[in-house]
Amino acid sequence: GDGDQADALQALVRTRNLQSRVEFIGAVPWGAPLFALLEDQHLCVMAPLIEDTPRAAFDAFCRGLPIVAFDIAFFRDLAAESGAVVTTPWPQAEGLAQAFAQLSADREALARLGAAAVAFAARNTQQIWLERRLGWLREAQQRQSQ
Repeated sequence: GDGDQADALQALVRTRNLQSRVEFIGAVPWGAPLFALLEDQHLCVMAPLIEDTPRAAFDAFCRGLPIVAFDIAFFRDLAAESGAVVTTPWPQAEGLAQAFAQLSADREALARLGAAAVAFAARNTQQIWLERRLGWLREAQQRQSQ
């Protein structure tokens, strides 16, 4: 994306002479352009520097992409619920790098995480949540009318 740290991260890549291994992609609009980009990826990296609840996690899961993320509360909870997130200490880039190396060496684990991502996404579609919310509203109405 185009976050506040983009310039510093690009400078770090140049300093470490990693230009041939690291690609920076600017913000991509949601929809077909984003989905086309995600098709060729193996996992999604989410490293927010503040607490956040990024909807992009569900975009990744819907495309079968597990997530490697800093262990902020949202991702700790999502890891426990989905089985599709590997968390690393906030805000240490070394932890992210170690997770990448481990998953690169263990493709079966990466595949299991990807399958868990898809399963979690399938259990949490918009339709399912709308039906849950409708059920909750009906229950509340019934309690009030009693």
